[in-house]
Formats: sequence, structure tokens, C-alpha cells
Amino acid sequence: MGSPQAAPTPQEDMTLKTSYVSLSIQAFGTIGIASILDNLAALYADPSAQFTALVISKHHRAPKSAEPSSVKFARLAAEWKRDTRFVSVVRQKMTHHAYLKIIGMGKDALPFILKDLDDQPADWIPALISITEENPVNPDDSFEQAVKAWLKWGRDRDLL
Repeated sequence: MGSPQAAPTPQEDMTLKTSYVSLSIQAFGTIGIASILDNLAALYADPSAQFTALVISKHHRAPKSAEPSSVKFARLAAEWKRDTRFVSVVRQKMTHHAYLKIIGMGKDALPFILKDLDDQPADWIPALISITEENPVNPDDSFEQAVKAWLKWGRDRDLL
């Protein structure tokens, strides 16, 4: 049995938080910044982390990719699914860098996410909520019902 890992010092903890915030902002660019700030504030429960994210978001623009959206989505989705296939905690899945980059694609990713959700349901619902700032799911819905609600939402908007 190994010795227990020491808790990070306050300086190390802030460095980790700042790195995560920076990575999140780079992945999201300027899309859904309010959702990012809410998620990060909840994750850290630390007002200084929220302020750091806000400052970075005002000064950073994610570079435009020359890669077609369909190719970029397929590459990132495959990486996310491969890396998180044994992860059962949704929060861990949605903080994976490939998942964050898919959300950062914004509305361009919606048809691909919805098609993937239709083909083989996965934990795309937090991404859909972040990108669209909508939620057609009732609080009491099961995962299957939530998937159906999002697929209907996509069909109603000609995204599927």
C-alpha cells in the first residue's frame, strides 16, 4: 500500500485551478461562457477561479480550425469515447478535453451530436444544453426519455 498523497498547497491548488480554467476557455472559445463560468464556479466553489475564467475569456479567442467540422467532431468524439469508456461519473466525462472542444465547436457540432445520440446514445445531454442554452427534458425524465426529447428537438429544427 502506498502512502497517502499530500493535499496540494493553496498555491498548487490555485495553479491547478487556473490551468483547468485556461484549458476550458481555450476549448470553449467565446461560446457558452456563462455556462462555463457557472460550471467552473460550482466545480471549485471559489470566487477567484470564476474571476480568473472571466478575465481569460475576455482576452482569449480560440483559433479557427481548417479541419472540416464533421472530421473534427468524429476525431474528438472517438477520442472522448475511447478515453472515458470505463468512466461512470458524468462530471468526469464532461470535463474531458475532447468533450470540451466539441462544445467549443458551438452550433456547428449540433447535427453531429444529435446523430451520434440517435445512433448510439452517450452522455451528450450536458453538451447539448451548454451549446443551445435550452433543455427540452423534463426533470423526471429517464435517460431514454431525455434522448427522445433531444432527438425531437433536433428534428423540429431540421438538425437531424
